[in-house]
Amino acid sequence: MKIGFFGDSLTEALPGVNYVDMVRAMLPDDTIHNYGKAGDTVITLDRRIRKIEIDAPLDVAVIWIGVNEVLREVSALYPFYNGLLGVPRSRSPEEFRSVYTDVLDFLGGRATRLIAAPPVLIGENLDNSYCHRLADLAAIEKELIEARADGDYVDLAAVYRQALDGRPISGYLPSNGLRILLDIRLSDEQIDAMSARRGLHVTLDGVHLNSVGARLAAEAFVGAIKK
Repeated sequence: MKIGFFGDSLTEALPGVNYVDMVRAMLPDDTIHNYGKAGDTVITLDRRIRKIEIDAPLDVAVIWIGVNEVLREVSALYPFYNGLLGVPRSRSPEEFRSVYTDVLDFLGGRATRLIAAPPVLIGENLDNSYCHRLADLAAIEKELIEARADGDYVDLAAVYRQALDGRPISGYLPSNGLRILLDIRLSDEQIDAMSARRGLHVTLDGVHLNSVGARLAAEAFVGAIKK
């Protein structure tokens, strides 16, 4: 099979451990393409996929997008930085729904199956205000993908909630954009060590994945692909 992964820094692994590489190792007979790009919002993803060369037709397109719609609320530095780069985000749930529908329609014309996963984590406290905002976007994504005959939904929120259940939860948030840039240099082993020092379990910084979080995502996606 030919499988394409579309998303933001979680998919590009910039920073973080690369879950797409883990998928490659789990599906050695398949062709895996990583079309992730750090910083993407649903709007920039929609624009970008119309310009890049996609190895179509794909058997499966996996879409994991949405965290950057909310991440910029963690620190005033993020909207300033994104403004300089000209990176827009959706301004309302209605706009998010419209653009996400466009993404699904476009990739649906280039892949036999679509698999969508929700944005889940800004901080490992899934009951914080940022994660609640992401859950609202996740509900939109779930509704739209499940309405399609070619669509499947991977409930990563349930996966990560189970992984974090009963563990001491750090309040660490990625509020320092410079720190994220520095974390890009870390090896997988250094990522896991930094994650432990911050009291985190599935992420490097509350958003980007450590090896545990990456493996959980990879296993969930492979399970959906094989279904």
